[in-house]
Amino acid sequence: MRPEYFRIAATKTEDAEAIQQLRELEALATDFVQAEDSFAERIHAIKAKRGEPPVKLRKPQREQLAALDEDRRALDVQTAKDFEQLDSAQAIVWALHYALSNDLSRAAGYLKFYHPDERPLGEEMIALKKAMHERMQHFLDRYPAQESEAG
Repeated sequence: MRPEYFRIAATKTEDAEAIQQLRELEALATDFVQAEDSFAERIHAIKAKRGEPPVKLRKPQREQLAALDEDRRALDVQTAKDFEQLDSAQAIVWALHYALSNDLSRAAGYLKFYHPDERPLGEEMIALKKAMHERMQHFLDRYPAQESEAG
């Protein structure tokens, strides 16, 4: 959930209230990205407090993670290009809302795999996603997508 997606959406409307709501969504997305980017570091810090060494990945595992990150970055660029082609802010927010709905439906189930000390980090990520989802729903309630835009 990249903040720039909401900046793109804001270029698709002239409604001042809609633009303000999209700025708020952008701020929530920024908070999420910051939490996501620092997630591994925070897990390592918690493990260190417990006296556990950091996870050491073998070279093939590091290469696989690097390839996945490269794929994610390429997908982010392509998604932004795709959103640039859409005609309305509603269509962009609807797509993001739909994707986040699917993610949230599974997110809580992953918490069972967290160490009890690390579970608050997983809960934090879910709370950030829920806040964005709720704010997107509020936007869509106020500015519904047209049938042709919503797929």
